[in-house]
Amino acid sequence: MIEKKLVIAICDDEPIFVEQIKRQCEIYCEEKSIEYKIIEMHSGEEILNYSGECISLLFLDIEMGGIDGISVLKHIEKDNLIWKVIFVSSHEECVWNSFGIKTLGFERKPIDADRVGKYIDIAINEIQADRIIRFECNKYVWVSQILYIQAQRSYVQIVTSEETIVADGNIGKWEEKIKGTSLIRVHKSFIINMDHVFRFNKDCVVLVNSKQDIPIGRKYSGIRDIYSNYIIKKMTNRF
Repeated sequence: MIEKKLVIAICDDEPIFVEQIKRQCEIYCEEKSIEYKIIEMHSGEEILNYSGECISLLFLDIEMGGIDGISVLKHIEKDNLIWKVIFVSSHEECVWNSFGIKTLGFERKPIDADRVGKYIDIAINEIQADRIIRFECNKYVWVSQILYIQAQRSYVQIVTSEETIVADGNIGKWEEKIKGTSLIRVHKSFIINMDHVFRFNKDCVVLVNSKQDIPIGRKYSGIRDIYSNYIIKKMTNRF
């Protein structure tokens, strides 16, 4: 069976806070028998230069020498290597600048161990809810990796941030196959992943890390409401 591992990154220019969060994560994951990996970072530059495996949770200090946490967030908003960010700071007034599509929460230093556990639970629940799509060539892709699916006559192109996969079957067949996931049809030729929406424009959707904007068909004009309800439900299930 293919499994996903929880990858936690902690970025703070004060080693004492990195060690504190690291220890809290270790204790919680070991108590719950969660397979995990922890990456330590000490500057915003380290995050921006990171090119390893996908990070599930990033505990990020706001005030650091060099590139601060808020600037880091702006740089990684269209980066699929980092899933969600939990900001940590000694200054509560920074909370208003910390909101973004990747922001999962804001915590005051020193962060409480119960809150660390809560964020780990959220990540684990959403990792476990992810589904695998298997292709005839014995290739596997997680639904969460898919940006969009585009119809091409009798086949489709499944586009991820890493590659484009050609698969048999028309888009109607694939619409049935991905029911109950974060993928939804927005046009006669396109299915998008709502977890990768960056913003809606007048007649198209801009996706995180996608090289093209996805048109919205007139038949699918209610997609904005569907997306809003999806996000509200997801946030309600988290907390």
